[in-house]
Parts: sequence; structure tokens; C-alpha cells
Amino acid sequence: MPRWLRLFTFNKINEFYQKEAEEYNKTKNNSSTKSTLIDPSGNINKQAFKEASPKITPGPKVKYK
Repeated sequence: MPRWLRLFTFNKINEFYQKEAEEYNKTKNNSSTKSTLIDPSGNINKQAFKEASPKITPGPKVKYK
């Protein structure tokens, strides 16, 4: 493999991993402001779970022959 191709390939791989690390750090920093449904002791917050869960309604009744 020519030297220029090795350098080009290395730089592209390096750019990819740097962007990936930046995105990871952004989400890691933003996740501290989000609330979770589980408290630090491992218990589920039932009220928050009810509010976060979608309301499920039954569909129309269908009769099969």
C-alpha cells in the first residue's frame, strides 16, 4: 500500500473515531439533566412510569366466523 494511501486511510479512521467520541461526550453530558424512572437504589418510580407509559386503548371488536 502506498504511503499516501496509508496516511489518508489512517486520517479518515482517526476523524471517524474523534467524531464518535465527541458525540458520545455530548450525550453523556446531556444525560445528567434527564430524569430516569429508576432511582439510585434501584427502585422504580411508579408515578413517573405511569406518566411516561403510553395510554393503550383496546381496538374495535372483530367477530370471526
